[in-house]
Amino acid sequence: MQLPTPYPVQITRHIWQTGVGYLIVADSGHAMFWDTDQRESLYLDRFQKTMGFKSIDFMVPSHYHADHIGGMNEVKRNWRAKLWAMDHLVDILEHPSAYNLPSSWHEPMKVDRVLHDGEKINWEGIPLQFFYLPGQTEYTEGMLIEIDGQKLLFDGDNVFN
Repeated sequence: MQLPTPYPVQITRHIWQTGVGYLIVADSGHAMFWDTDQRESLYLDRFQKTMGFKSIDFMVPSHYHADHIGGMNEVKRNWRAKLWAMDHLVDILEHPSAYNLPSSWHEPMKVDRVLHDGEKINWEGIPLQFFYLPGQTEYTEGMLIEIDGQKLLFDGDNVFN
């Protein structure tokens, strides 16, 4: 198995790219994960030393492909992170064998919080908004975040550069 670079790349003061995924680290030391594959989850202890986060509160997958969700059950088990997903993704994540979809992850994962299109959440003083955002797949979500003086859209393989 090829491993990602074992050192995260700092994008802004609070956002770190870990490979496919991104860790957003609040000033309190709490973190959230946007996408993570199985390989990235192997480096979380090292990432923690570099980034200084205390915990991972929750994870949000952009879509169901294995390279975006393959590490989520590992992060749930080892870091006690919750899994949040939009309503149109929940059944696919919880019952993947019921779907004939390409690149899906074989292991079911329990969704702890169901998000809805347009839902706004203030997490650790950071505004987040979730959107139904089909593109690469019909089952994709996006997240708009206001942080470090910027508005950024996380999408997961829909838009590049």
